[in-house]
Amino acid sequence: MAHEKEYMDVLTIEGLPTGESVLREVIYDKLLPHHNVHVMFMTKEGDFIFQRRSKTKAYMPGRLVTGGSGHVKTGETLEEASQREITEEAGSKYGELYQNNLGKVKIEILKYEDPEIEGFVKFIGVSELIINDIPEAQDTKDVTGFEKFSKEEVEEMLDVRFEFHPETYFILKEKYKLKI
Repeated sequence: MAHEKEYMDVLTIEGLPTGESVLREVIYDKLLPHHNVHVMFMTKEGDFIFQRRSKTKAYMPGRLVTGGSGHVKTGETLEEASQREITEEAGSKYGELYQNNLGKVKIEILKYEDPEIEGFVKFIGVSELIINDIPEAQDTKDVTGFEKFSKEEVEEMLDVRFEFHPETYFILKEKYKLKI
């Protein structure tokens, strides 16, 4: 998806709002702290459903990432950004399901220090959505499809770290305490 004049809020190194809003490109050029969201799709049995990034993506092509993920735009809450990303990547059915479960959805904020870029900090809002089926990719330019894995399969895959987007790898280790 093209990023046309996308503004994002700048955070302090502690994750607090600065009151400054800048273009997405400035966030990355200056390595400014900001929010991202990730929604982990899970089954009621505890299986994980990941999206497979398109092989044409400039950053981390072909890797597995959470069911819905992306930047939080200026003026959006973490919940609104999560719903928008799910709708864009998995479809309105899942966006509506997320919205209908907002009272039950807990967003946990994790401080992520990018292992590839020294000093680059993101604050990731992580939540879960329990779903009964595997979504079809809505944006085939960015997403190849969705795949289901058991916890045991995911733990085996964590040995091959490069199967996962770095933020997803971090979430699996920090929030879900999966063993490597």
